[in-house]
Amino acid sequence: MNKLTKKNKNKTVSAHKKPSIAHVVEKIAKENILTKIHYLEQVASGNIVRRESDRGNNVVPIKPGKIWELLPKSVRQFNKWSWNSALGDTFSWEKTFLTNSHDTLCRYPELRLRLESALDLLKKLQHDEGISSSKSPNKLTRELKVAIARLKALEMEKIDRDLELHRTRSELSILKEKFESTKADLKFEINKLQEEISALRRTEQSK
Repeated sequence: MNKLTKKNKNKTVSAHKKPSIAHVVEKIAKENILTKIHYLEQVASGNIVRRESDRGNNVVPIKPGKIWELLPKSVRQFNKWSWNSALGDTFSWEKTFLTNSHDTLCRYPELRLRLESALDLLKKLQHDEGISSSKSPNKLTRELKVAIARLKALEMEKIDRDLELHRTRSELSILKEKFESTKADLKFEINKLQEEISALRRTEQSK
């Protein structure tokens, strides 16, 4: 094998062989994104892994509001999302994670789809939870009182409108009677005038 052939062969091998450092960095970046998506999917599916109590094996309850404050709401927030002490105090997740670049996420369309699906589920859970938590007994009692007050106000308004309608109908009836009376008087006057005109014409013709 001559030197030129050997040199070209070495170039071909080098072109298909990925640098080891770049390969490791890319693998770590992908695993970091996978870890973040996995934790979001856990919460979205209802499998919220809580931190165990320091004094025993009892699970420390987590307020729903606290959960949503710790989680990303969009792809942009996801990219900036990283492990912090609040997450460590709340969840018993084993792996920590870092921020990631948007370009890295876009290199894996299947992960982008998984992320968007998880975010959609989280938004729905937060919305449903907000509706549920907003219906407390005290709030429902206040809403009931407001509804009763509005109903009474509407009933009073209906009574006023009925009275006004009754007055209007009475006035209309009086006006109708006056109209009929005036109409009859006018007809009488018209007939009388017509008779007088006819009488005058006959008098003139007889002369």
